Amino acid sequence: MKFEEIKNLNTPNKTYSKKEIKKSNKISDIKLINRHGSLAIILMNPHTNGSLRDLSVIVNDGEINCSWVVRITFNNNEWLLSLAPYSNIEKSNIEINVFQTILDKFENYNITGNLHTAFLKSKNKKEIEEVTNYIISIFSKIQIKGIENFEINKKYQTENTTSEYKIIHEFVELQGDKSKLKNIELIKIILENSPTDKEKEDILYLLTRINENKSIDVDLLNSLSTKYCTSKQRLQIAIKFMA
Repeated sequence: MKFEEIKNLNTPNKTYSKKEIKKSNKISDIKLINRHGSLAIILMNPHTNGSLRDLSVIVNDGEINCSWVVRITFNNNEWLLSLAPYSNIEKSNIEINVFQTILDKFENYNITGNLHTAFLKSKNKKEIEEVTNYIISIFSKIQIKGIENFEINKKYQTENTTSEYKIIHEFVELQGDKSKLKNIELIKIILENSPTDKEKEDILYLLTRINENKSIDVDLLNSLSTKYCTSKQRLQIAIKFMA
């Protein structure tokens, strides 16, 4: 395939502004719920947030609500992990410094929060999974005093799981004009550096989706560009197509 053939790009699919993302705060935007003891883990559909306050009070084991919730979202090519207690609980009953507990373990990660909450922003899904599994190891065993006094919602009764947490779903980002041009530049360099037959097949598939104004697997493109493009090349392309 010649790159001269892909210069005339079509109008890209609609991208998602922060304002539009915030409008989608419905429980119906949940993609998957897992429960690990007293901890609920809620993965949201791409480009939605879901109200952390609303999500914190729904998951239960059929008898008692979860004391904690992790909400995981994917917006604008970035993951956000949010950890919070059951929103209606008496905060004086929380005996752990949530933020410090997470920060002490992951001081090199982009961790923010306060006494009762912690947040992690990352473009790396593996970081989100790593921190989530650490949270499970601690917060799944912590039941906050008074949680037994709240009614449960049978609709969100969830079986317990003890398996390692992984995000198995493919989360991709829709492409704007500059993102498309940037990704095409990266693909050109990758193809010039003799990728394997399987990698070439993958990268040409990504290119086809870009030309069709469809979402792409950003993790795959990032992995291949890291392998076949130098740091200088990636930086130059990033600056060239900076939003």
